[in-house]
Amino acid sequence: MATPNPSNHPTDEQLLERARGGDREAFADLVRRYETPVYSMSFRMLSHREDARDLAQEIFLTVYQSLERFRGEAQFKTWLYRVTVNRCRDELRKRKTVKHTQPASLASLAPDEEGRVPEPPGREPSPEAAARAA
Repeated sequence: MATPNPSNHPTDEQLLERARGGDREAFADLVRRYETPVYSMSFRMLSHREDARDLAQEIFLTVYQSLERFRGEAQFKTWLYRVTVNRCRDELRKRKTVKHTQPASLASLAPDEEGRVPEPPGREPSPEAAARAA
């Protein structure tokens, strides 16, 4: 049940119900209501403005696609906060697993006289390459 709203602005619950019914403007109102807090949380966690903006857009897309799964056991803003934190954590985990290397020239990756292709610079040799080198 939606809480009484003394102002003439719809509650989150009212907007959510309308958005679930296909009212895109109701969802746009939710986005406008929460875009600053979602961006701010994303920026605090990621420390990069463009990444925070991109992720905030992805978060709202995820939320829109997941409206039917929102059970209403918590307030919408609490659920949105959890989605935001989880997506930021996923992004941070993804960053830790990506190895940043310098691009190699194609000539440096040409096979040697025996047809072996060298490992790119800045990259650990594969176990097979290490065994062959030993």
